[in-house]
Amino acid sequence: METKILIDFQDTDPAEANRLALDLKNYLLRNAEVETDIIKKSTDTMDFGATLVILLGTSSIVALAKGIANWLEKHHSKKLTFKTANEEIIGENLSSADIKDILEKIKQ
Repeated sequence: METKILIDFQDTDPAEANRLALDLKNYLLRNAEVETDIIKKSTDTMDFGATLVILLGTSSIVALAKGIANWLEKHHSKKLTFKTANEEIIGENLSSADIKDILEKIKQ
């Protein structure tokens, strides 16, 4: 069973959130071999999208957690929101272990 996880970038303007979403998408594809997509937060804006979508199921939680944690090291003090249909978790200064715990919790 796949779980759809949305990742939003807290405390950033839309242009910066777009850039971060694209950067994380490309980083995960290259380094964790995780397929992602970017969607718009709002349909009434011209931005490309600021929410990263990950289908968690076939991807390794450990590889994904490490990939996100490694990316976060380059982007100090970025606050992320992990969302599913039933849950929302906001995290800041996350380690690989923190992200793994979040992904496992929301995958259930």
